[in-house]
Amino acid sequence: MLTHRINEFKNISQRILYGLYFAYSDFEPVVSEFANDEEQKTLHTNMKCLIGKLYDNPALLGLPTNKDEAYDYLVCNNERPELNKIYMAAFKTLHRFFNFLYSMAQCGNIDGDMLVCKISKLKQKKVIIEPSFKDALNTINIMTKKNKDEIVLLHENDNGLVKALQLLAKTRSLFDFICCLYNGNHDYLLQRIDNLYGYNGLLKELKERCDEKGYYNYNFNAEFIPTNLSYGIGFGTGFGGIYIKYYTRKYQQFIFEGPGGRGLKVLLSDFEKHPPRVQKHIIDTCKRCTHCHGCTNGGKIKGGKDQDIIVKYKSELIDICTNFPVAWWYEFNRELMETLLEYNEVRRKYF
Repeated sequence: MLTHRINEFKNISQRILYGLYFAYSDFEPVVSEFANDEEQKTLHTNMKCLIGKLYDNPALLGLPTNKDEAYDYLVCNNERPELNKIYMAAFKTLHRFFNFLYSMAQCGNIDGDMLVCKISKLKQKKVIIEPSFKDALNTINIMTKKNKDEIVLLHENDNGLVKALQLLAKTRSLFDFICCLYNGNHDYLLQRIDNLYGYNGLLKELKERCDEKGYYNYNFNAEFIPTNLSYGIGFGTGFGGIYIKYYTRKYQQFIFEGPGGRGLKVLLSDFEKHPPRVQKHIIDTCKRCTHCHGCTNGGKIKGGKDQDIIVKYKSELIDICTNFPVAWWYEFNRELMETLLEYNEVRRKYF
């Protein structure tokens, strides 16, 4: 399991697959009459092996093997169009492959030790079947047989794998399906990120503190579509919160985010009423106004008045831009946690 920190990969496809490997679940079966614990374990073992095979040999699935490159956090995808094309090709190939398995398990029927699906049903879902899929599945002893009307999946050693495959596809999202997460509990990822950075339980404490303050239940969002792979863990308040996000095409893979700029103008209007920690946070994260007029589209919005506010901080007058606060960090620590929690509590008084 690739859960340690990797900064350089052999190729771009490995960088992308690392994101899936890192998120691959610990095995936690669910109670099911359809697929028992042993059958769920068989699938869990094989799906992890499959991702590992693709990581070691991306060409097996026709994934690009271009040298490893990524983007810095503030670089947009379209600023490097040739690199973007490579990433897009990899995302689309991976999505077609896993979506094929996912759709087959959703639409197919179990017949003994086989999963049988009508090709017409896959066509309705616009699922594409490619020859490379067979080669990839053969590496984990899953055989595919295809005729004019049907396609069949069969594991060489049986062990109920196809039943567990269908159980997962009918109950979980595509991302959870790939990560073989039966119970939908993403707590393991929070612990895994904590271990990755050596935070000694700080992220678990963050979750507990957010629970105590009545933040929305900790939530997990994942995006695995033909154009992107990302996922994140959030502790919300209805108007913002604290988030930990993974971006597969960024050199800074995990980013820690705080509340954005919503309501900042109101907070700045009451600046001197806020606790010292909150004042410092605003000063540290807000852009100084340079009267660039970007906030008013060159003076065309709201009569051309710049959206800045002058605040007094430690006897100094500072002209603050209300539109562009910095709300992300590459590392997390206790001071940042305490600051963001206090900042959120101040914001709650205004919304």
